[in-house]
Amino acid sequence: MRTLIRIVATVFLTGSAAANQLNYTPVNPMFGGSPLNGSWLQSMASAENLYNGPSVSFGQTPLQQFNSALQSAITAKIVGAITKGLTDSSGNLVPQTVNLGNYTVVITNLPNNQVQITTTDATTGASSSFTVYN
Repeated sequence: MRTLIRIVATVFLTGSAAANQLNYTPVNPMFGGSPLNGSWLQSMASAENLYNGPSVSFGQTPLQQFNSALQSAITAKIVGAITKGLTDSSGNLVPQTVNLGNYTVVITNLPNNQVQITTTDATTGASSSFTVYN
């Protein structure tokens, strides 16, 4: 009798078991996850990153950084002014030799609508060249 009561009690107490289908949803937005997870994943990766890369300033003071940026900007303006004199009205490079203080720039036409530009340092004799389509 006790065995029968145990069996009946076990059946009524366990109830019915239900199973649902498992659905996988990726977390990473690169693999189909929510785009809202991107900043969270980036912050977690940054927090785990133990590598400290080199400083952008490379040991320069703010004044040195400013002077370096100013020098780059002025050099870009000078190069822009010089290159305007190297092209014709259509914007194509014109074959010529240009002396710029210690540097000489030689522009030479090549076959297949290409142009070779060679820059030579007069003080050291070192030169560098590259080829572009005109």
